[in-house]
Amino acid sequence: MAKKVRGSSRYFFIFIFLLLLLYLIYSGINTALSHISWFKIKVINIKGNENLDKAFLLSLVNDFAGKNLFAINKDDIKTKFINVVRIKDIKVKKYLPNKLTIIIKERKGRFFIKTKDGILLPIDNDKIVLDNDRIYPNEVFPIIDTSLKLDKDIFVGKKVNDVFVDMVFTFADSLDSYDKDFLNTVSEFYKDKNDIVMIDRFNGNKIVFGNGNWKKKLSRFKHLKNILIDENGKKYKVVLKWNNDAVISSEVN
Repeated sequence: MAKKVRGSSRYFFIFIFLLLLLYLIYSGINTALSHISWFKIKVINIKGNENLDKAFLLSLVNDFAGKNLFAINKDDIKTKFINVVRIKDIKVKKYLPNKLTIIIKERKGRFFIKTKDGILLPIDNDKIVLDNDRIYPNEVFPIIDTSLKLDKDIFVGKKVNDVFVDMVFTFADSLDSYDKDFLNTVSEFYKDKNDIVMIDRFNGNKIVFGNGNWKKKLSRFKHLKNILIDENGKKYKVVLKWNNDAVISSEVN
């Protein structure tokens, strides 16, 4: 006796058949459209770039001009930018009848890494090393002084793997959550034993917050900073370090 096809199985096969039919229809239409000259690309727009030169970005995709909008693959366009380290993400949009728009999301520097040999390399929030072929006007970041060696420990396009860099990121993220502007006053971070030492961008003062309770320390520091000013033209190097209470020492240069 032959088995009867259950209702749910029958609908499943119908569903698969309809999907296949729709795919064949789509493929047929797409193939037909890809041979119509009306859809040849005449306009390529680049959007979203801030530091990267638009002419340079356009030069990477100029060979798509004149190709049919339906005949090109978005992934093929994205591949053109794969070696541009400063690009984090790309979106490609097609507009009928002949327009292609490429939306760039750039990697933006957050710190400079100073290598053991004194070379400065910008890194972004993901700790990816960016190229330093040119310094952009808005790239003024605090420096993280490290013992990393170029081409041995640190490479353009790769993520930095360093304990002290991780410490600075954790520290900076914490301070940012309390005061977004504070790090703009810091020119450099370096390690002194177990401490993260900051250098004040404006007066060269040394600032050390020690471990933990950073919100309280930051608030206390901002208060003290308004008190510890130069007197009689003398410049002071101020070290602020806390354990439980504030400890302040001033040293005349």
